[in-house]
Amino acid sequence: MYINKIIAICSLIATSIVSAGEIIPSGWLNPELLLQAERPIQEQLDTGKAMNSTAWDMAAVKDARLLTIYMELYQTLQRKNKQANLFADQKNWLESRKKAVKALNDPEGGSMVSLQQASTHMELTDKRIATLQRQLDEFGKAEVKGMLEMKKEAGEVFERVDIELNTVYKNVLKQLSPKGTEAIKAAQRAWITFRDKTAEAYGTSEEGGSLEGLMRLNCMIAITQNRISELKSLFLSGGYSY
Repeated sequence: MYINKIIAICSLIATSIVSAGEIIPSGWLNPELLLQAERPIQEQLDTGKAMNSTAWDMAAVKDARLLTIYMELYQTLQRKNKQANLFADQKNWLESRKKAVKALNDPEGGSMVSLQQASTHMELTDKRIATLQRQLDEFGKAEVKGMLEMKKEAGEVFERVDIELNTVYKNVLKQLSPKGTEAIKAAQRAWITFRDKTAEAYGTSEEGGSLEGLMRLNCMIAITQNRISELKSLFLSGGYSY
């Protein structure tokens, strides 16, 4: 059956998992496409046409949907121990589904046995899809929350070093003549432009991604800390020490 080709392709991808890099190329194996494939099959089930074969076609599509979600979750987990746990959990679940379907194998059930088995297979698969999808959604929320917390922490660190820089800068101004004051003010304005543009350039390595803002902040923190040390060494400690 043509549906089995979907499963064969998905299985090939599943067995090609490597230790590094993405598992599913972006934009491929979209679960929405599998949902579209379900609709005409479901219509056949609803009208009672070729029920047994159609039911197993639907079961195959649901298995393909499950595999795409499983692989997306596997890739998202990243840590090897969590991936191993997911693999073991999925393996156990597959075995339990197999036993549940096999338990319906009644020799006296006639043609309805296969339909009942397919229905049980689909029901259990739907529940598993929902379970893995929840885990995927929860992981995404946790990742966003963690990123927001890191950005908040980086923002607070930058605020502290910026305050320290202003304090050091004011102390430097007290040490200088009028001519020196004008020179350091011009230098400081140029330095601020340098800092901001450098941080902007550094952040573009993750342009559009969740890390862009965090990388920019961390770069600004590092450059600001260097500027504090530089001003202290030049003007408040008798020059550079080697």
